[in-house]
This record gives sequence, structure tokens and C-alpha cells, in this order.
Amino acid sequence: STVAISYLHQALMLWLPVFPCGMCIRHLARERAANFHRLQRFSVHSANCFVQSDRLLVNRNIAVFMEDAGFVNKGASGTEQGRMQALGVFDRIVQQKGPDMLLR
Repeated sequence: STVAISYLHQALMLWLPVFPCGMCIRHLARERAANFHRLQRFSVHSANCFVQSDRLLVNRNIAVFMEDAGFVNKGASGTEQGRMQALGVFDRIVQQKGPDMLLR
């Protein structure tokens, strides 16, 4: 009987600190999975913009960046169609590369 109580006491002393750690790890794993999912569905068009009046400027800057980086043809950022293409390419890069970057 005292041996059983001793084993129970040891088990409780071992598992009491482990349980909260396990809960934290579980929470972090769920957050990471949610971030992966969000990145896989990312769209610059539905992204939050702190100042909504800046959205046009932000989108143009992304289009210019995509052009300068060589992801779209030179001059693409000068037309609405080109900007939309650049934003689409940007979305796909974030969707494809973003989750892998979270692993680093």
C-alpha cells in the first residue's frame, strides 16, 4: 500500500510539470498549422491594410518590386492589367514559399 502511494506520488511529481509543457506545445502546434493554412490561402487583395487609403500605394509598390525582382515583365507595373498580374504572382509566391519559410 505504501509502495503504491510512493509510485503514485512519483508519477504525480513527474507529470505535473510535464502536463503544462505539453499544453503549450499543443497550442504552438495548432498556431503553426493555422499560420500554414493562412499562408496557403493568402491574397494581397484580402490582406488587412492598416490605413485603407494606402492600399493602392502598397499594391503599386508590390507590383514595382515584382517587376524589379524579375518576376514579371518590365513595364508591367505601369498598367492596371500588369499590376494585377504582378499581385497574382506575389500571391502565388507567398502561398508556395511562405509555409516553407515558417519552418526555418
